[in-house]
Amino acid sequence: MLEAARFLYSFVKGATPSILAREIGYRLGESQAPWPLPPARLMYTVISTRWAATFLDSGEKIVAAMEGALQFAGKSLADFNYILDFGCGCGRLLRHLPKYTKATLSGCDYNAKLIAWCEKNLPIARFAVNSLEPPLPYADGSFDFIYARSVFTHLTEEGQSNWFRELARVLKPDGVIYATMHGEQFFTQLSPEEQQSVRDGGIVVQLANEEGRNICTSFELDGYVRSHLPSGLHLLTFIPGLPQEHLLQDGYVLERESAE
Repeated sequence: MLEAARFLYSFVKGATPSILAREIGYRLGESQAPWPLPPARLMYTVISTRWAATFLDSGEKIVAAMEGALQFAGKSLADFNYILDFGCGCGRLLRHLPKYTKATLSGCDYNAKLIAWCEKNLPIARFAVNSLEPPLPYADGSFDFIYARSVFTHLTEEGQSNWFRELARVLKPDGVIYATMHGEQFFTQLSPEEQQSVRDGGIVVQLANEEGRNICTSFELDGYVRSHLPSGLHLLTFIPGLPQEHLLQDGYVLERESAE
């Protein structure tokens, strides 16, 4: 029932006259340059919407916010040479990165269908399929920047811990991670008891048996994240989520400690 409701909602949410007009243009092949749009079913898999305008606008908005978070920490996308989009889906964010950086781009996801589409349609990056559990198919220290937008939000406590350690492994010394979490902007999805548990420094995971899917949802605040980072990673800056669509998730800029 939950999945059916989400499916129906994906047709309704954002269906304004402006969105519908742009949708017709996009689906007729207009304004897609320089890369094509993924099929509606793949967009739905990633962000529970079938509207191309939402797919494009949200990706652009999120990448701009990520760059803003990096600049707040004294960094920039232009600083990095090797970037990994962990949980890249069908390239919603990756397609906007060439505006900000000349780095070598890579993307990985555990959904092989999404990666197959990316490999065929997005020549800006190299792609790989990973499992729901580590390891990643990359050598130690392969990247100097990794971002995981709306990925840890769908992992269990154990899954988050395992993946933070794995991302640290494939990150160069002094490399940076940008990750997002569900914080206070999502408390309306929690019961009063769950809200209090999160405020007390805990984590709440709903539908943990569906880990990796959008319907598995985790909630935590910055105190929990800080206290559960693996050895070798430290927090550079925390950006609370904003009451704006696509910017609700809390952002964390992390750095791997130098080998010295």
